[in-house]
Amino acid sequence: MSEELIQRNLIKVPEKMGTWDYYNIGATPLKALKGAKIIPDKDYAEYEEKKPDALIVKKPRVIAVIEYKQPEEFRAKKQIEAAIAQEIGTARALGAKLYIVTDGQKTFWINPLTGKEFQTEDGSRVALNFNKEDIECVKLIDKAIGSINAANDTIRASALVDPLPLAQRVWQDLWAVSGATPENCLYTFVEIFIFKYLSDLNVLPPGLHSFSNLLAQYKTNTENEVLKHYASTVRVKIKELFPWNPDDKTTIINGTIFVSKDDKAVSGYSTVFKKILERFEAFGTLENIDYDFKSKLFETFLKESISKKNWGQFFTPLKVVRAIVRMADINAGMKICDPACGVGKFLLEPILHDIHRFTISRTGS
Repeated sequence: MSEELIQRNLIKVPEKMGTWDYYNIGATPLKALKGAKIIPDKDYAEYEEKKPDALIVKKPRVIAVIEYKQPEEFRAKKQIEAAIAQEIGTARALGAKLYIVTDGQKTFWINPLTGKEFQTEDGSRVALNFNKEDIECVKLIDKAIGSINAANDTIRASALVDPLPLAQRVWQDLWAVSGATPENCLYTFVEIFIFKYLSDLNVLPPGLHSFSNLLAQYKTNTENEVLKHYASTVRVKIKELFPWNPDDKTTIINGTIFVSKDDKAVSGYSTVFKKILERFEAFGTLENIDYDFKSKLFETFLKESISKKNWGQFFTPLKVVRAIVRMADINAGMKICDPACGVGKFLLEPILHDIHRFTISRTGS
């Protein structure tokens, strides 16, 4: 265990930056940080002995790697380029969303995936100086988490993401090649959605099982080989995280268009599998999802489904749900029974839109 972590009690009581943990270290290698469960437990190869100056972490994700420099190291363009290059590999190995290089007076906000500086929406560089006590830095990092990816270096205002257009395009792709029912298309979309979502959250960290790693395999492998890797390795890992229910035999990892029921890659679908992965990548991060998305997803996929006839499933439109909720007089202590709650919109709407009424005050406790 690192003496630095022990002496400063950083394992149990890290510093804070906003809602994240902030580790101003510099004498502790990744190997020791991994042992202390501060960063994900994986093989960092040649970076195991690297000692980042500081980290911003929201376990299990590394939000940012920070490199501190002296002002004299920032005088010439080549010095700045060398300073930025010094630990960008470490930031990439850690799967960090940001790489920050600063001398305390000037700061370079870098996208580790592209090696380029962040830009504002008007195309200018981000001039804000890094200071962990500055609320503006917290806001900037929060925006970066929601907007920076392998295809984008521009900081955008934080906003909820609605992947419904993505779902509609993927459905068309799936139906065109398979003619599968809306239910089967939905199952497959949800499976790939979860794969990308877990990768964006770093629950599937960069490496063997991540979305970015699977996409990168197309550079050196055939489309069939990549689909086989997904079926035999990646999907198996995701199913470990979401095991089936032994009571009713159900699971949310149950798409059958790309992978058969016996977990084998389905021949003839590797090209559309790649196309759909590329759609997800182009869409960007799935971290800040519009809470209405789940309801709209079910409505979209099952709107014309034969399941309405067979199962009697009908999804109440959101505008109807909200109108009924506004008419309901819900008070503390009431019990609500909704035996056919579906995705739970009647139960969730009053909480989401009037949450202060349902929050227990802990003042004085």
